[in-house]
Amino acid sequence: MSCGQKEWEQQFLKKIYEKRLKTVDSVKSLYPYTTKNGRYDAVSPARFNWTCGFWGGIQWLLYEYGKDERFLQRAKVCTDDVAKALSEFLALSHDLGFQFLPTTVKGYAMTGNERYKTVSLYAANLLAGRFNPNGRFIRAWDEGNGAYQGLTSGLAIIDCMMNLPLLYWAGREMEDTRFAQIANAHADTVIKEFVRKDGSVNHIVIFNPETGEVIDKPQGQGYAKGSSWTRGQAWAIYGFADAYKNTGKKEYLDTALKVAKYFIGEMEERLIPPIDFKQPPEVDYCDTTAGAIAAAGMTILKEYAESDAEILEKMICRLLEGAYRNCSFDTEEDSVLQNGSEMYHTKTGIKMPIIYGDYYLIEALMLRNSGLSII
Repeated sequence: MSCGQKEWEQQFLKKIYEKRLKTVDSVKSLYPYTTKNGRYDAVSPARFNWTCGFWGGIQWLLYEYGKDERFLQRAKVCTDDVAKALSEFLALSHDLGFQFLPTTVKGYAMTGNERYKTVSLYAANLLAGRFNPNGRFIRAWDEGNGAYQGLTSGLAIIDCMMNLPLLYWAGREMEDTRFAQIANAHADTVIKEFVRKDGSVNHIVIFNPETGEVIDKPQGQGYAKGSSWTRGQAWAIYGFADAYKNTGKKEYLDTALKVAKYFIGEMEERLIPPIDFKQPPEVDYCDTTAGAIAAAGMTILKEYAESDAEILEKMICRLLEGAYRNCSFDTEEDSVLQNGSEMYHTKTGIKMPIIYGDYYLIEALMLRNSGLSII
């Protein structure tokens, strides 16, 4: 039995659920990131960085799947703490979607808690406030990012496609079209300046914040300038598929398919993506997190791309099979998905478990098998 057979995928998800059920009380950190000697590091990463929503998000997903109250209680604790980020003025980057979609937005959808809704709308307003109308992009990082000191006011990254769903959600909740207008403007800029003719994408584009003119398209987290960082490709597939779901704009569907077909072509016979599709052949760096994100994104895309559903399905199955081969179901290892990698250019965080790998793997399996309602 293998991927493509629903029973296999259901058993895969059940094994993850059962492992998390056995370890839900042993993980003490509200913001786990990677493991040390098999256990999540309770102090890594810094509180309220871009990954702070994923552990709480996993709890909400697993509660939705199995309805065990322990996941609900843990989800509430994590979500309440993430919500403090805004009152403490700590969550102030473009990553607000990563932080609040899996926690307060999901929590509101699951419980109807009005406080979660209020916090989520506040986060969406802060994200909208980062929009640069001259360049028609959402600013990514603030000053303090050493490699781009002095340039961050004009810097945008492909990852921000994953934050746009927070704007679409807020626009629906407030019946205010301005949120979607900002999200669409940013997505249009990404099509123009990030997505290359072959379907690969740049990680970073630096604009003149006064005029909107493109200044540079630097290396970012990939192998080299002009290369193809696979997690960035996955962000684009997922982000544009979701943008199409929210808007019905054909350009977004076409772009998601363009990037997905590039991704599929570059994967060749591999089950796990390399960190960068253009890394040298002698380098064996891989990134299971890119595969999990791409599987989730292609699952959304497949619902709207009927003529390409078969090739998408085959790729999703290969990615899920590759993920399965790289999972640990041992309760002595806190994480599930192994062999994720942070980035190529610094050679750091290579072949290690990373919390968002688990999150997007669970999401992909639930999207395919459990009727999960994506936001």
